[in-house]
Amino acid sequence: MAYIPAMTLVIAESASTYSVMVSDRLTTKWRGTNLIGRFDEVANKTVVFLSGTEGVAIGYTGNAFLERMPTDEWIAQQLWGDAFMLGPHGDSYAMYMGPPKVRRSVPQALFHLQARLAATRGGQGVTLLATGWRRRRGRLTPLLVTITARRNRRTQADMRMRRPTSLLSRRASVGASLTATVAVPSMPGLHPVRALGQGLAAAIRNVSRTDRTVGPHVMQVLMIPGQVVCEFLPEAEHVIRFGDLKPSLAVPTAYSPWILSDGGYVPPQLIGGGPVRVPGGGWLITMAGARPLQAAGAPAAFVYSQRRPKAP
Repeated sequence: MAYIPAMTLVIAESASTYSVMVSDRLTTKWRGTNLIGRFDEVANKTVVFLSGTEGVAIGYTGNAFLERMPTDEWIAQQLWGDAFMLGPHGDSYAMYMGPPKVRRSVPQALFHLQARLAATRGGQGVTLLATGWRRRRGRLTPLLVTITARRNRRTQADMRMRRPTSLLSRRASVGASLTATVAVPSMPGLHPVRALGQGLAAAIRNVSRTDRTVGPHVMQVLMIPGQVVCEFLPEAEHVIRFGDLKPSLAVPTAYSPWILSDGGYVPPQLIGGGPVRVPGGGWLITMAGARPLQAAGAPAAFVYSQRRPKAP
């Protein structure tokens, strides 16, 4: 069994006042060019990178491992510039509050990823999509970027920046074909940007019904300058039993992506209960929970670092 490029579907939309990224969470097993089956239905494929007032969400499609580590972890490590601290059980990472070893602006970070992708074995099997803002001539400018590495006589990376105007938004996707029109639901009390995210997530879920390389569980990242909201949108509620809580609880569970900022990093988390908010340099980061815990004496919310998959 081996990983080869798995399609996935990542969709992003960018405008002057908001950025939205949604990605499915499925990774699959292949033998040669034959799809064998599902490997992980809730694998993280998203990295949020915040630097000063600049910030982007980055998603990937393609090889699930680079240099024997999950590709999302590889991306995060390239951006952070150092190895991450393992948690007490050795199969997940601990949160870290402190400055990064290497400080990069968003354009510097993306060009660094471009160079590293081109130089890394298997990098030609990965495509990145990023959306957010960079600072240009003293102003925040929205961007929508795809990064690919192509092998011809030598490996080359191609980066295209699409700069939305102040009046129009732009949308891009990588991975599987987005065959259906995105319908934005109209729900009373639902913020329009969140409604857009719900519509993009529904489009991914629709593709998953006919494409075995796309999963129905979705990670959504909503960004406005200074704020990030990460929300897990599953097809059905996920419940995990935490036996080390007293009493043992079956907990509705959400997930979060990698989050890197000037103030530290948060590895992918399992979140029980309500939302968890953390500062990230000049950004307020919200990791949405599933729903409040109902059991007597239960905490308002808690987080566990998600176990990292091992390379095949």
